[in-house]
Amino acid sequence: MLHARGKNVFFLSAGGSKTQYCTPVFVPFGDSMIWFVLVIDEIYAMKKPLSLVIVILTLAVILIISCNKSNNKQPTPAPTQNCDTINMKYGTDIVPILQNNCYGCHGIGNTAGSAGRLLEGYDNIKPYAEQGALKGVITHASGYVGMPYLEPKLDTCTINKILDWISHGNSNN
Repeated sequence: MLHARGKNVFFLSAGGSKTQYCTPVFVPFGDSMIWFVLVIDEIYAMKKPLSLVIVILTLAVILIISCNKSNNKQPTPAPTQNCDTINMKYGTDIVPILQNNCYGCHGIGNTAGSAGRLLEGYDNIKPYAEQGALKGVITHASGYVGMPYLEPKLDTCTINKILDWISHGNSNN
């Protein structure tokens, strides 16, 4: 029988009469440590040696399971992604990002649900870039409503393209 006794300590009992031997067994399990105390009833074990074998095999199986390959995970290398974020230009790099992710709500004629924030056109987005609001919303910084609204955050490459454009003066090029 398996009995829980305190945190990470279990008792395996192979009998129930008066004379018992206790054998502590340490078993690593995942990232935690588990102690098993094998309680063997002397009289019961003599009458039923098969139960002792079952208890020992159970411990062996637990030990084997705890030492599987999942405990020795190697870090997965980050996928290689070709993401050029150097010298981003408004017309060729930033506008396509805005068209795909922002203009649906913040484009000309589509600002009804966006508190009137129009981002289409350089003169419209420039103040948000200069004041830091554009950076705040795309990075989901504290104090800003994350954009795109109710959508997943933009991928790191896309965010870095916009941040590069902002950090290099957000020029209309």
